[in-house]
Amino acid sequence: MPVLAALTQGIHNSAYFEHSFLADQLGAEFVECHDLRVVDGRIAMRTTRGYKTIDVISRRVDDDFLDPLNFQLRCHGVVERIRSLAVEQGDRGYGAAVVKDGLIVAASPSRVVTRGDPTAHADTEVVRDAAGVLGTSDLSCCILYSTSRACPVCEAAAYWGNIDSMIYGTGLSNAGAPQFRRC
Repeated sequence: MPVLAALTQGIHNSAYFEHSFLADQLGAEFVECHDLRVVDGRIAMRTTRGYKTIDVISRRVDDDFLDPLNFQLRCHGVVERIRSLAVEQGDRGYGAAVVKDGLIVAASPSRVVTRGDPTAHADTEVVRDAAGVLGTSDLSCCILYSTSRACPVCEAAAYWGNIDSMIYGTGLSNAGAPQFRRC
């Protein structure tokens, strides 16, 4: 799984405790600028055991909203890291993430080969994982980010999960709301 970090301006920021709560809910590390360094060309955070590489940094533009383009690029970074993880684990090179209210709820690689399950595509896996994290099969207000356009099975899973929109590929193409197409 990618290492996520939530960047805060510090305890004197009015949204500090909200950021702390969101970092906790995301399972992200909570960092300030002075905790970050570039190590071997990658951003890393200071820990008690030295520096640990970070895959994604979440930050607020202000107390009201996240920068949408910056956020889409970060999501793409997470999805690309998950795709790489799938390949490293001997699976097909696909990855996906589900986002709700500006937070990455779940991220998943393809598990078709590693599980021996022809339906374990990254998109279907992440829809299943997101439903488990949120405790509901209703994923309305969620966006599905993926390394490639969803196949009919994955799009059907997104449709039945009420995913609002699907974004795919390096160009962050918007496929719109999922459709249920009968064969």
